[in-house]
Amino acid sequence: MAVCLVCSKKSHQLGELCSCGGGYTVHDQHGEDSLHLLGKLIVNKIVPTAVISETNELIQYDAFQPSIDRTIAFIVVKPIVNNDPARRARLFSVVDKCAAIKQQNTPNILEIIDLPDLRCSSMTLEPIKGERLNEYMNTHPLDPVSLMHIIHQILQAVSAHHQAGICFPGIRAENVRISRSGSDRVFVKLTDLFSLTCQHDSEQNSFSDDVFNIGQMALSLITGQSLPITQIELPRDRSFLMPIAQLFSKAIAPKEERFESCTELLQAFETAFDLNTHENERPEVITSVSNKKVSKHQTPVPFEQVIWMHRPPQPMS
Repeated sequence: MAVCLVCSKKSHQLGELCSCGGGYTVHDQHGEDSLHLLGKLIVNKIVPTAVISETNELIQYDAFQPSIDRTIAFIVVKPIVNNDPARRARLFSVVDKCAAIKQQNTPNILEIIDLPDLRCSSMTLEPIKGERLNEYMNTHPLDPVSLMHIIHQILQAVSAHHQAGICFPGIRAENVRISRSGSDRVFVKLTDLFSLTCQHDSEQNSFSDDVFNIGQMALSLITGQSLPITQIELPRDRSFLMPIAQLFSKAIAPKEERFESCTELLQAFETAFDLNTHENERPEVITSVSNKKVSKHQTPVPFEQVIWMHRPPQPMS
């Protein structure tokens, strides 16, 4: 249901002008809005309908564009950032680079809009759907195929950012959204990059830090262990995943021993699942976070026996 914040009249149509003429309808569970934009027509085309998240620097809304009958995400940059030239330049440097990324697991930026009356800037993106990965896993047990598919998508998305010169500081499972797209039941979208950019010092974050964070996330997904991961311990029914867990142990090794970027980590991951790859091109087998090498005959399961897992998710019957 939708509701008018002016007269409290209920409606089935979200984002429409209420019959009272005082405002536009919003989600009945719309959240707290410190900028008081809910139910108002912004720049004559955007109606914020619910608050999705808020930090000291940004507010993200679900929004509706009545003129073209479209739901979007609407992110407003608060005055604390917008009025600070250095912080604003840093954020919008990332925004501008992101606008050039066309990758399916990364939300597309649609438009950048100044809001001078509010002393804010804003941007519109394709709608952010799905459940956060850490919450999704509490109610949806994931088989190894789905886990590999999720990890692959995360790597593809962050690799695209690294190739564009963008770090994804502090990335974790909360920044991964899971939804259904066609027959794909675990389709990934990365979120919260702009709020994380505002919260982290760009000079202290590097591609190597992103590699570490994703390595930790992947190992937690594979092993079921809580963060931080310091020693790999696989459940017995997942022992065949050891070659992949060993690969990610290099991602959480000391900085000088890690993959330099997620592009390298992605390539190693894809090589591990490539039956056509020659034996001497396969990733090194790592037994611990210390990056200690062992001979290939000690690998618990040959990579060929793991290949079957990383097939496209099957349609639901």
